[in-house]
Amino acid sequence: MNKIFFVCKAYYLSFFGINKALHSKDKHEKIKTFFTLLGIMLLGLLILGASFMYSLMIGTAYRDFGRPEALIAMMMAASSIICLATTISKGSSVIFTSRDYNIIMSLPVKTSDIIIAKLIVLYGMNLVFTLFVMIPATIVFGVFTAAPVVYYLVALIMMLFIPIVPLIIGTILSILIGIIAGHFKFKNIVNILLMLIFTVGVMFLSFSFSFNVDNPEQLFNIGNTIIATFYNIYPLTQMYTLAVSGVNILFIFTFIVISAVFGVLFSWIVSLKFKQIYTYLTSTKSTSNYKMQELKNSRPLKALYIREVKRYIASPIYIFNTAFGAVMLLIAGVISVVSQETLLQAFSQEPMLANFVNVLIPMIISIFVGMTNTTDVSISMEGKSLGIIKSLPVRTADIFLAKILVNLTINIPTVLIAATLFSISFKPGLFIIVMSFLIPLIYSFFTAVFGIVVNLIFPVFDWTNEAAVVKQSVAAMVGILGGMALSILPTIIVGFLKETGLIIVLALVTLATILLIILLKNWGQRKFLKLH
Repeated sequence: MNKIFFVCKAYYLSFFGINKALHSKDKHEKIKTFFTLLGIMLLGLLILGASFMYSLMIGTAYRDFGRPEALIAMMMAASSIICLATTISKGSSVIFTSRDYNIIMSLPVKTSDIIIAKLIVLYGMNLVFTLFVMIPATIVFGVFTAAPVVYYLVALIMMLFIPIVPLIIGTILSILIGIIAGHFKFKNIVNILLMLIFTVGVMFLSFSFSFNVDNPEQLFNIGNTIIATFYNIYPLTQMYTLAVSGVNILFIFTFIVISAVFGVLFSWIVSLKFKQIYTYLTSTKSTSNYKMQELKNSRPLKALYIREVKRYIASPIYIFNTAFGAVMLLIAGVISVVSQETLLQAFSQEPMLANFVNVLIPMIISIFVGMTNTTDVSISMEGKSLGIIKSLPVRTADIFLAKILVNLTINIPTVLIAATLFSISFKPGLFIIVMSFLIPLIYSFFTAVFGIVVNLIFPVFDWTNEAAVVKQSVAAMVGILGGMALSILPTIIVGFLKETGLIIVLALVTLATILLIILLKNWGQRKFLKLH
């Protein structure tokens, strides 16, 4: 048991550079880590507050119709879906295909202990998401129903078991996706497509369960359908709801036993078949029709760009987490065109609403652009090969530019398509149409350059798993959340100043991009050469 504890401790201390700061003699490193953790805590509080407001809004509607327990059912199902999607995206990479495989397997620790430790680490990540969703919902339901103190104790204990079954299902699906992709020549591309298809499917399923909060009767009727659907698809939702809302001892015991038994059984099976699964996931399809061809030469920038593209495509988790905003933007654009008649009908009745929505189109697109940032971890993704790229006879500016071009390769086509779709659907004026293209395009450049700067400030090269860089690093969080914040705040300005606000935002973002480019040309190049 002690060995499991120490392996888990090592993994958790590696998050956000904590272990490095603890053992570093550099005071600057310790201060940076402290403020990083403080920022993460503040961000967590903001997310918790937003979750509480959402639960309060939905819970109030259900309470008015005498169904407050529906809030518990919906939030439990929502947290399970989040855990499922998260595990599918990174389950196999955390447990099986991490880069520390050879080191871990050489330790005097049993394979079963290593697997249990990795599952605990993955469980801990999912538990955080669960608590963000369930704690506010539990408090709202308890206040609305004047629940006794024992209710809160039972709910807290039950929350600890919610992520287990979704984690198991998600890991199995992640393994199956990896194995299926392994039978194809272009394994990573197939893996990405399968993960993307499943995630988009979950999104559409969630959209199909969406409802209009302004119409309480519709909320109640559709809500009943949603709850009944979740009860049928995932019976543990009903078991959890009845156990918590009624403090039912039988359901409490059954839910805990089922989750615990499945968790122990899954850990045992995975530990037995770990090496076989690892072999399946890391094997690739090869062909025997290799032909000698003439060696091609490329200009330095082109060669670096091709290298960056290949590195990007080679990592499904990298693509899945950095291009998700672009995918969501395209889906939103398609939905707006499909629902064009409904939108135009609503706008014909509320001209002021139409004008307000139209003026926000450029900023809405820009928010999605801010979510699509490949550069905020592109330097960290070099890992142990950082020294190789630094030793190449190429300019540092070209290295930066190649990484920026990858981000632009994703964002620019997405912006052009989405802006066209929104223009067709909402039918704004010529000024708004021009701004719908221009502002998001400028934001694309800003986001790409901003990501490089962030990664130079928060680099990490001693990672053993790509998920540690793409999902858990400080640069990833600052890059994505900072990009979103720097597009959401100007949206508020546009909401007040309308067309004038768009001009101001365009000027500010352009100026900020130019200043960041100047910063990269001076401080950025010196900083990059000092990295190790």
